[in-house]
Amino acid sequence: GRERTQVTARRGQDAEDKDRGRERTQVRARRGRDADDSGRDPGGYDRRDSVECAGRDRVTIEGEHISASGDGVSASGNCRVTIIGSVIDAGGVGISARGNAHVEIRDSEIRGGRGAVDVRGNADVSALDSAFEGAVDERGRARLDDRGGNRFN
Repeated sequence: GRERTQVTARRGQDAEDKDRGRERTQVRARRGRDADDSGRDPGGYDRRDSVECAGRDRVTIEGEHISASGDGVSASGNCRVTIIGSVIDAGGVGISARGNAHVEIRDSEIRGGRGAVDVRGNADVSALDSAFEGAVDERGRARLDDRGGNRFN
C-alpha cells in the first residue's frame, strides 16, 4: 500500500523554558498509512530527504527508514535528536552533529557514503546496540559515546 510521512510539530513552553522566556519546539516523525491501505503494516517508509534539527529543536525518529542523497540527519545548535529502531541510509554522512547538538541512537543502523558519523565542535553522539557502516569522524571536543552493543564497519 501507499505510505505517507506524518510529522507533527508542537510549539510551546515548558515551565523551565517559560521562566527564561525561551520557546521549545518539539517535532516527532512517525510512520503512517493512507486511509485506503489494506491495513497491513508495510514496515516503515522511505523518506528521500534529510532530517534537520537546529536551534533548540527536539526531534524523535522512531521506526523509520530514511534514504537521503545527502546527509541523513543533520543536527546543529543546541538541538537534541533521538533515533530509535531506525535505518539511516545516506549518500553523504549518516549523522552530522555540530555546535552543542546531542544525538542519541538506539537499536538502529546508520550508513553513509562519506561516513557513518561526523561530530564536531562540542556536539556529542551516544549510541547503544546499533550498527554503523562508514567512518566515524570526531573533531574538536566532540565525541561518539559507545554505550555498548554497537558494531562498527
